[in-house]
Amino acid sequence: MSTLIWSLFILLYIAYQIWRVSVVVPQDAVYLTEFTVGYGKILKPGFHILVPGLEKVSHKIFSTDGELDLNFKVGMECLTKETVPVSGVAKISFHILDVRKAVFDTENHIDSVIKLVKTIIQREVVKIELDKIKGSFSKIDTVVTKEVTQTAEAWGIKFISCEIIKIS
Repeated sequence: MSTLIWSLFILLYIAYQIWRVSVVVPQDAVYLTEFTVGYGKILKPGFHILVPGLEKVSHKIFSTDGELDLNFKVGMECLTKETVPVSGVAKISFHILDVRKAVFDTENHIDSVIKLVKTIIQREVVKIELDKIKGSFSKIDTVVTKEVTQTAEAWGIKFISCEIIKIS
């Protein structure tokens, strides 16, 4: 009887250890692992077994589709050429091409892109007079897309578009 109990304990211990080091990545996510000595590998959707004690999941990036599209509405406040305060909303869209760069080269890749877009929009709105702001949405969008694309490539992000929805 005691060998049956010990066998059951050993079986439960083995099952617990397998459960502890196994990872199931959902279909719409990508996980990044980290070893004790540095970053590890990118886990695509499916079942994975990690190296016990040395490897752990450090970052989980979720998205609604396979290409990791992200859409954000960026609210901001800025001044026009006549120092009149205006506020606005912009919608940005980008793909994460290299998960490792996006996670490790920036502290928070989503916040970094949003702050960069806000800064460029504020810089462009300061150059424009209040009456001409409504007519220059496409010009601002083009400038933002061009400049953010150059910077975001170094972060492993492909910036797709910026669309100013309203400025009031």
